[in-house]
Amino acid sequence: MRLKKWRTLRSSVIVAWFVSYMVVLLLPILLSGWVYHETVKALQQQTEKANDSLLQQMQETVDNRVDLIQRLTIQIYGDVNVQNLLYSGTFARGDYQYELYKVAQNLKLFRSTYTTLDDFFIYWAPADTVIRPSTSQSAQMAYQDLYDGGGISFKQWKELIHGTKRQQFVTTTAHYESGLTKHYVTFIRHLPADLHNQATGSIVVMVDQQQILKALSGIRGFGDGKISILTGDGSTLISDQVGQSIQKEFAKFSGEKGYIESDQSGEPARYYFIRSSNSDLTYVSIVPERIVRKEANDVQRLMYYGVAVSLLGGLLLTYLFLRRNYRPIHRMIGLLNTRVNKQSVMDRNELIWIEDHLSHTLLENNRISERMNRQQSQLRSGFIARLLKGKIDERDQVTTEEIIESLAIGKDADSFVVLLIYIEQSSAFHMKTADMEEQQQNRLLHFICSNVLEEMIAMECPVHLAEVDELTACLIQYSESDEGMVRLIARIQQAQLFLKQKYGAELTIAVSGIHRGIEGIAEAYREATVAMEYKFVADDVDMLIYEQLSQKRLLQESHDYYFPLHIERQLLNDMKVGDAVKARELLEDIVERNLHETVLPLELAKCLMFDLIGTFIKSMIESGDSKDVFLSRHQQTIETLTRASTVKEMKQLLLYMLEDVCMHTASKQEQNKQKNRSEDMEQLANQIRQFVHRNYANPDLNITMIGESFDMKATYLSKLFRDHTGEGLLDYINQTRIEKAKLLLREERIPLEELASQAGFQNLNTFIRIFKKIEGITPGQYRNMT
Repeated sequence: MRLKKWRTLRSSVIVAWFVSYMVVLLLPILLSGWVYHETVKALQQQTEKANDSLLQQMQETVDNRVDLIQRLTIQIYGDVNVQNLLYSGTFARGDYQYELYKVAQNLKLFRSTYTTLDDFFIYWAPADTVIRPSTSQSAQMAYQDLYDGGGISFKQWKELIHGTKRQQFVTTTAHYESGLTKHYVTFIRHLPADLHNQATGSIVVMVDQQQILKALSGIRGFGDGKISILTGDGSTLISDQVGQSIQKEFAKFSGEKGYIESDQSGEPARYYFIRSSNSDLTYVSIVPERIVRKEANDVQRLMYYGVAVSLLGGLLLTYLFLRRNYRPIHRMIGLLNTRVNKQSVMDRNELIWIEDHLSHTLLENNRISERMNRQQSQLRSGFIARLLKGKIDERDQVTTEEIIESLAIGKDADSFVVLLIYIEQSSAFHMKTADMEEQQQNRLLHFICSNVLEEMIAMECPVHLAEVDELTACLIQYSESDEGMVRLIARIQQAQLFLKQKYGAELTIAVSGIHRGIEGIAEAYREATVAMEYKFVADDVDMLIYEQLSQKRLLQESHDYYFPLHIERQLLNDMKVGDAVKARELLEDIVERNLHETVLPLELAKCLMFDLIGTFIKSMIESGDSKDVFLSRHQQTIETLTRASTVKEMKQLLLYMLEDVCMHTASKQEQNKQKNRSEDMEQLANQIRQFVHRNYANPDLNITMIGESFDMKATYLSKLFRDHTGEGLLDYINQTRIEKAKLLLREERIPLEELASQAGFQNLNTFIRIFKKIEGITPGQYRNMT
């Protein structure tokens, strides 16, 4: 029960509306989600740009300090006194004290120039001496002054200043006598070896870490962010977070700048980094994720509040709109549902049910209207047909006023003209509508032609159409004036031209004379029918006007046709001998006298046609064939002929059959001649064979002798014999003689020379040669075989 109730509710229009409203409501929510996503993305990009800017500032600040340090070391290394001390062999000579003094004094000058650098010195390896501004001392004493108790042993310190790297940054701590402790960023530049490839020493520059951190503190972007400066191996050089190493994160850095996500002090953070442009240092800014996403989280909370308010407000408005919009539908269903099963409404969508109900009602109304229009059209057409044929009488109890009222004929109209329209088959129109059946094509063409004619004629006169005896009849209310008739004919010709050009339809239209009153309509129809009969003769005329044909005396009807017995016998003789030219001339004369000099009714024309077909059959029978031969050859032609409606069409079909009969009889005569000639040739060939058999033993027997005996030329006689038998006459003579010789070889034991003579050969050599040519062996071999 609950499932059925749920199905009913699901198909209701309320559910469809609710879903639609929800979709409309969810679109802004989805749009808000997209805006939130883009906003977070924009905030992240802004954060990344801010950190990039801060790191670039850090890079510029520290790189400037590094550049200052590198310039100092270059200037110190390039000093002449330093070069002399390191590379002139003074230590080996032992006269270097004065050189040490000059170098110390020069360092004092450099110190006054580079005031931002806390301290620097030169470690001279051969003498294990540290040269500082204004003084020089042993390495041990310098270590005690600078680094003793600073977390780096003397050994470690010596390893740093004796290192193999060209330059490096390290962190050192210095303790002073005043008790002050400072942390330095120490830059160590190892000097090139001397000519003996011995180490010369290092230049060491120290910068206070606090000064660098103080310079960087002014450009820190986030209050809780941390900064670090890493060396090339990932060791921390400077950092404002004590005791934390980020070497693990440093291994993940790739490229010149960027960021990675990792943990920092147990919480997610982003490590932004950028490489130094003049050293192997890497500058890192560590920002907790909560600081980066603080603004994004604020936007997210605002979006959640907005979505919640939108959903609650949308649901409330959806309920109110559903309630308001469903009331008219409910009332409409109540009005339409008085005679319908209520369950049929509940099981379907209400709007679909209303649409189906209204569609069904409108369809029924249209069917009733169409049925009434068809009946009215049929009644109107039938009434006009009866009116045209004059079948309206007093028993119909129809007055003139009722006729005028039923046909909507104007009261001022008292004259009428009748048109009869014959529509020819249109191959062009049938090609355009090839996807339709032939009956549908004809119906559509008839509909088009009728409507075009009705519209064109209606521009001049009121017109009424009806179907009468397979023709379309037009009853025209005519205004009696010469100009009116001219305009009417022009409109009809204009319609004919339009239909021919547009649809390829050819129309033949018969026009009656003008008749007054309702009683004159039947006479007008009769005249149009008589004029249409002339189409049978004048098939190339598309407009048949009764008055014009009457004036030319072309409508004198004949009640018999011309085809006497002597003309039939003459036609038979011409066909029997296959004289197609004379037979054609005679047939055309018969057609001219019967169908052109007078108007022969269609029924009599068909009788003449069948008489001519009977004459064709007689010709076939007298030629030795049966009538079935003719009927089998021309069955389809005869069927087409019975449907012909014009003289031209009948004449073409009759001429076609006539020529076929003449060709057939001529062929029969030729066959008879060939047969007689073949019999004569066979008789001649037999006579030649008999003559050869009688005279084969005569050595003088040859083609010339045979030609003289038959009073014919030898070459011509030989050709006739070869053409008929396929064998040469001389070959036949030799074959006959060889057959006689074979008989003698089997039965007689006479010498070969005598045998050759009896067989008709003049000598033995000729006999042997011809025998071997025909039999393939010599006469002696043949005798031995037998």
